[in-house]
Amino acid sequence: MIRFLIKRVSYGLVVLFGVVVLVFLLFHALPGDPVSLIAGQRSDISTRQAITRELGLDKPLRIQFLYYINDLSIISVYDDREINKTKYGYSPLFKVGEKVAVIKWPYMRRSFQTNKKVTEIIYDNMDDTLYLALAAMLIATSLGISFGIIAALKQNSFLDHLIISISVIGISVPSFVSAIVVAMIFGFYLSDYTGLNLTGQLWVNDPIRGRELQLHNLILPALTLGIRPLAIIVQLTRSSMLEVLSLDYVRTAYAKGLTTIRVVNEAQH
Repeated sequence: MIRFLIKRVSYGLVVLFGVVVLVFLLFHALPGDPVSLIAGQRSDISTRQAITRELGLDKPLRIQFLYYINDLSIISVYDDREINKTKYGYSPLFKVGEKVAVIKWPYMRRSFQTNKKVTEIIYDNMDDTLYLALAAMLIATSLGISFGIIAALKQNSFLDHLIISISVIGISVPSFVSAIVVAMIFGFYLSDYTGLNLTGQLWVNDPIRGRELQLHNLILPALTLGIRPLAIIVQLTRSSMLEVLSLDYVRTAYAKGLTTIRVVNEAQH
């Protein structure tokens, strides 16, 4: 068990490191100049050079990557003479020569566009993201298990083929495409019947009642985000149900005259 956990954690760290490298390389490959975003298009040369030095953009690419990893890592290494100049809290661990290892929260610096701390931007949008993720998983789990059970019970029927075909489409279609389709169908053409709109905010500031939660504006984004996991859950549930329904004790239960609902309940346990 311990070996399995170590292996899974190691795989996760490798994937995380790969994502960090990919993001870093994409940032440098995509067009755009962070110095221009910060200083503006009409800034003078001295201002641009000062910002370039402050961000470390005048360093070689490998040195910039080391700075990037050092900022994101929980355990970082800094020069003993410059550690007091850092802009975040830390706790020293040990010292090796002129270098000191510290433990800290990941330091994400500031947004080039708003000059606001990235951590503050994340915290400001954390609650809305959690609402959306929980709603999407609730939709995906409840509908996915239900449709998967129905497809298994109606194996090789028209309903089974229809559910499987729709689930394959749900897995294949990109999220931004399904978002447009879902918004146009339920938020535009059928808006008179669904009561949903193409746009809307999760929180609305009412002048009398104050800040109010508008859950109906969460339905379409959650449905769009949950389509792909819903389709995967449908196919996994169908396969698992077919495997269980083929077992001897299930056939014996049917032979004894038990209803389908009771057999399915027992099969799920």
